Amino acid sequence: MDMAYSLDARKIAMNYLANGHTIAEAHRELGIGMTALKNWRKSLRENGTLEKATLERSARKFRDDEVRQFIKKNPFATLQQIADQFGGTATGAFHALKRLKITLKKGLQAT
Repeated sequence: MDMAYSLDARKIAMNYLANGHTIAEAHRELGIGMTALKNWRKSLRENGTLEKATLERSARKFRDDEVRQFIKKNPFATLQQIADQFGGTATGAFHALKRLKITLKKGLQAT
């Protein structure tokens, strides 16, 4: 489960550890997961901060307006064809369509 802790909670936990308590003791007393405590301690040691790191994300390959335009021109395109058009993966195309609330048929049925 992903649980966000405030900066104050992180500082309290690190002060608790700095006072000679173990990670297991901090886990029991403060109710914070041991992995979170280890990660915070590592972050404090390596980066000197408990602030959450910002994610560096690249630009989307599947730009909303371009995907809509492509689907309008190619309503029967498969996920792989969409992916090939935008230089991405079929999974990426699936998530782009889901984000845009566009549904496609599974495939053409043979008669």
